[in-house]
Amino acid sequence: MILFFIISIFVTGLIYSVLLVYCIIGWKRLHEFNAPGILISNHTFSIIIPARNEEENIQKCLLDIIHQNYIKANFEIILVDDFSEDETVNRVEELKKKYPDYNIHIIQLEKMLEARKYNSYKKLAIEQGVLKSSFEWIITTDADCSRGENWLQTISSFIDEHKEAKLISAPVCFTFSNTFFQKAQALEFSGLIGIGAACIAQKSPTMCNGANLIYRKDLFYELGGFKGNDNLASGDDEFLMHKIAEKYPADIYFLKSKAAIVRTPAISNIYAFMQQRKRWVSKSRFYNNFKLTGLLAAVYLFYLLTLLSIFAGFYDARFFIILTLGLVLKCMPEFIFLYKISAFFNQQKLLKYYLPTLFFQTVYVVIIGIYGNFGKYNWKGRKVK
Repeated sequence: MILFFIISIFVTGLIYSVLLVYCIIGWKRLHEFNAPGILISNHTFSIIIPARNEEENIQKCLLDIIHQNYIKANFEIILVDDFSEDETVNRVEELKKKYPDYNIHIIQLEKMLEARKYNSYKKLAIEQGVLKSSFEWIITTDADCSRGENWLQTISSFIDEHKEAKLISAPVCFTFSNTFFQKAQALEFSGLIGIGAACIAQKSPTMCNGANLIYRKDLFYELGGFKGNDNLASGDDEFLMHKIAEKYPADIYFLKSKAAIVRTPAISNIYAFMQQRKRWVSKSRFYNNFKLTGLLAAVYLFYLLTLLSIFAGFYDARFFIILTLGLVLKCMPEFIFLYKISAFFNQQKLLKYYLPTLFFQTVYVVIIGIYGNFGKYNWKGRKVK
């Protein structure tokens, strides 16, 4: 038993550490992009925002976009209301009246569709937004997000430098309160964004985030949109990227720019956090990339062995030695990687929570790895799978 644990945790820990070194190299390859101060490009963007019960956030989100340092005729905002039961649509109507010179459109799914026939409402909302769109580039974001005033200008300038780009993943980070729970989320989430960015830099796209995703409209139709995984509630971002990567592996980019960062709040309670993570994990078993699936399985096994070692150590102290070996393999490259990512997001202060976060992360990863692949979960007030 001891020998099995030693070999297993060493092998999986080594795989994990090699992955982290791979990501450190990938992140280093990404040069930070700075858009020119004077706007020299005029790309056009259709910004699609699926929204459900977002009356508290939607006006702030739209105002951030309205106040962009960008030609207002060159972008439109398409709010796709996903059967909201609050005043979301009315809040958008108020802004439309206040800013009549801006292209703000509202699509209400309840006027077009029967609410009970679908599982993936977000994909459906994006598809309807794309159908309504008028411009060459699609940008998806979320209704609770915020961004700086040079967000669109930076994206447009980046496209000028990378004219062959088909899809651009841009940075997302969590905002957080003064609670350990939210700070731990922010630190972990920055690592996930960093891994996605680094893998794109290494021309092995794995992860992206639909809160800040840019792709060509014609490509969406060329590849059949979400066809093939449109029955899954999650994955509007990653499955589309994987599709593009199969045909255009060299034409996916990560926009490493502080001006392009989109911010979204961390989850405030454990139940909502577990539902969010279950949504994220639920799509992983449908990946067609067996190399990625195998890698995720190895990482999960490492976390499982780590947790088992903690409990087994109370019966046999040698398991604590095995645990130490595994954590050294993981923590050294991981801390270096998180240091680099947190510096980009100006969140270096979160690193002091790294060690306290380890146990919390280990427990939830093991639980959610099982829990996330079975049954349904609650999201935005409805049960999906």
